[in-house]
Amino acid sequence: MNTNSFRFICVDEAFAKQDEEKADYLMDLTKKRNLQMLLVTPDDKIQIAEPYISGVHIVHRVNNRNSRIFDTTIEQAKKILDEKTWR
Repeated sequence: MNTNSFRFICVDEAFAKQDEEKADYLMDLTKKRNLQMLLVTPDDKIQIAEPYISGVHIVHRVNNRNSRIFDTTIEQAKKILDEKTWR
């Protein structure tokens, strides 16, 4: 395998209608293939990706009009989501 190549995929709402077994398969396959992934998922599905990621970007819509982005670690993101501290 060429480790100098850029191997990237973008997955939007992958877990919305999948069971966790298929979602785990996708995440494990991505890891085995050494792919970088941009994963867009609702915060109630983040636990599926959690073992595979180290950083997150939380997008929060304000008044259904403007968005704010928080760049953080998965640990801090869980704390933010639990406490809803972005408000």
